[in-house]
Formats: sequence, structure tokens, C-alpha cells
Amino acid sequence: MKAIYHYDALGRRIRKVVTTWPTGTPQQEQTDFVWHSLKLLQERHTNTGKTQTYCYESHESYTPLACIVAKGTVHNYFWYHTDINSAPLEVTDEDGKIAWSGKYDAFGAVNSTTMAYFTDTERSTRNFDQNLRYAGQYFDKETGLHFNTYRYYAPEIGRFISPDPIGLNGGLNIYVYAPNPLSWIDPLGLAKQKKKPEEYPAKTKNAFNEALENIKNGGGVPRLDDYGAPKIYQGREWPKWKGAVEYEVPGLNHKHRILKLDGIDSKGNPYSKYGYSLDHYEKIHSDWERMGRKSC
Repeated sequence: MKAIYHYDALGRRIRKVVTTWPTGTPQQEQTDFVWHSLKLLQERHTNTGKTQTYCYESHESYTPLACIVAKGTVHNYFWYHTDINSAPLEVTDEDGKIAWSGKYDAFGAVNSTTMAYFTDTERSTRNFDQNLRYAGQYFDKETGLHFNTYRYYAPEIGRFISPDPIGLNGGLNIYVYAPNPLSWIDPLGLAKQKKKPEEYPAKTKNAFNEALENIKNGGGVPRLDDYGAPKIYQGREWPKWKGAVEYEVPGLNHKHRILKLDGIDSKGNPYSKYGYSLDHYEKIHSDWERMGRKSC
């Protein structure tokens, strides 16, 4: 295999040509990339004539919202469901069926992808190539690396493969990505930045805040078990939340949850603690400031 990458004067990768010899005869696959400023806008596959155009949540955001896949006169629309660090967790088609889903390890390597629609009738039958990873990253299957605009990132080790362009002025660890890849991003491969609370979509924040207020006022929409009783979180993923009552967040997808855990403090006073999850308990958060609240 041989891969040749082309860049423009701004350092953006505008083309890659991958040559393989599966039967002794060279076969080339060319992909051209179109940019909007320093954000990937479109990829064009010369061999198949297919294009993928990316839409983001806002002009400043690196969180993908949708993708338009076009080939000839046929256009298909896909929707992203992302983690708080902009990494896609699922992609659904126009019918709401899952076309792609991935499970990430601690530093962004997708160690399992689910596209087996032939074993799941609820999955989409439409083919979707999903190469977006952390904010600003694009997965190259020929190397296993993530193109990160100005550097390449190796997810297996959680490091860039080239040093920081400004050397030690960027810190002693010149290959580091970020202190916590869940809450920090580095879309250009130049400087880490904290994922800001306001980068949550307004729809998400409004839905969570409205649901929380209803719960605190004695309402809310509790999740129900098989017997119709309020569902209690068992604490398998996060034991400290064991015994909390699970609530839905109306208006958002089925993976969003609010937990209410009642207890007694050291002085014998009752209290309630609230947590939230955007990914079906892969992570439970209690920092409601991210939802635009001073406290909960």
C-alpha cells in the first residue's frame, strides 16, 4: 500500500491518493477535500463519484450535525448524535434508523463499529462511511491515524506523532493531545481548549433545564420498569449513583437521562442530588454549569 497526501498553502490536506495491489495490478482510490476556513466541508471520491458534505451545529462549532451524501442525482441525509467532545456516537438516516455506531476507547480509537444491518431489522440498510472522530479529526483507514489539521493523532497511544510546532513554548510534553479527551478538544492540533458549556446546543440545554425544574417541583417523567413502577438506577456503570430514580428528558433522544438521588447528610438533613447523562450512562455528570445553570 502507498498513500500520497497533498496539502495547500495553509497546510490543509486537499487530496489523498491510496494505491493498493490486491491482485498484482495497482488500484488507486482518490479522495479530494473541500474546506470552509479550517473546517472540513466536503469530501469527494473520484472513483465512485460520491460526495459527502458536512454541516455543523454552528459557524464556530466543530460538532457535526448532519451529512449529505450525493451520487449523481440521488441525495441521502444522515444525522449525527455526538458526545460532549464532538465525537460521533451514532449516525441515523432519514427514517431515524442507525446507519453507523461506534464505541471509543479512552483516547479516541473506535474499537468496535456496528454496521451489521443484516442481523438487526431496526438498522438502516444505507451504507455510510463515517470517518469523523474527535473535534477536527478525520480517520485514515490506510494508516489508522487521525488527520488533525496541522498534525496527525495516534489514538492507540493518545498522542500526536509529531511535536508541537512551537516546541517547548507549548509545554514540556510536546506530543500531548489534551489532559482529558472527554472535556477538552484540539481541533487544529495546535492548542488544547476546554469544551465550553455554551457549546451544548440550545435545544439540549433548554430540554434538560425544563426537565430538571419539573423534577424539582415534584413532577418530571420517570422511566418505568417492566411492571410500570419508576425505574431505579442499579449502579452498574457508576456505583455512587446506585438507587437514583431515572427520569426522561422529553424532546431529546432516548439516551438522555436525569438521575435524582436522595440521601441524608452527616447532620441528619435530607438532600437530593441530581445528575445527567447524554450517552445512556457511559458518563454521568453533576456539573450543571454546562447546562447554563449556576446550581441545581
